[in-house]
Amino acid sequence: MMTVSQLARSVGLSRTALLYYEKEGLLSPSVRGENGYRYYSDADAGRLQCIVSYRSFGLPISDIHKLLQTGKGHTEIAQSHFLRLEGEIQVLRRQQYAVVNLLRAVNEDEKDAISRDKWVELMREAGLNDDEMNDWHRQFESMAPEDHEEFLKILGFDATGRKRIRLASRSGSK
Repeated sequence: MMTVSQLARSVGLSRTALLYYEKEGLLSPSVRGENGYRYYSDADAGRLQCIVSYRSFGLPISDIHKLLQTGKGHTEIAQSHFLRLEGEIQVLRRQQYAVVNLLRAVNEDEKDAISRDKWVELMREAGLNDDEMNDWHRQFESMAPEDHEEFLKILGFDATGRKRIRLASRSGSK
């Protein structure tokens, strides 16, 4: 039998992650001691390894729950997840295309700045809609807030406009 920390370490997880999986109903300890400690069996360790594998594929908790409960539906869930990933990849490719076009435009114009209208035009040419552009800003803000601020300055947004966009990006509103 293993404790929470021992089991978590055995699969390279944090104790918190393991407890989260328990809270979500994916894993339960085989035994609870009188002291409230959780103890996990080898079978529990195997189940956790499955959970970790499914998560490494990017499967959402709800899909993992279905797989573990029924033991069926692997093909349907995998196909559905594949299609979700393919959609995300397409959005990323359009974003890459927009950035390449931006770099070409900046190099051709030999300017350090590009207008916000030109940026929106490039993003639209790359196939991004308003929601996808908002997602792009959200990702930029979460990954590199200072660089996002500088980018908005380059596009010519004043302090109020930059603050509005950055707050919307953080809150997830559009």
